Amino acid sequence: MLPLFADQGLTMAARRVGLEVPWNGRAFAGEDVAATVRRVMVEEEGKVLARNARELREVLWDTARQGRYIDELVEHLQQRRRGA
Repeated sequence: MLPLFADQGLTMAARRVGLEVPWNGRAFAGEDVAATVRRVMVEEEGKVLARNARELREVLWDTARQGRYIDELVEHLQQRRRGA
């Protein structure tokens, strides 16, 4: 997985939904890409990453849950504004 924004690599690693391919600042080494792909596709670690990614997808695509989170955030902000 290639992160598109600055914190995505950290988030991906923290949630154990992907692996970072080592990068030397200019390019990816073929051996590093191969080793990372092997970890995901062959080793037990890949099964854990896939399971975590499925679980995260379920949470993120649960629109009812996301709606509740938004409602709770709005309520919290309104309470703070009122000084509660």
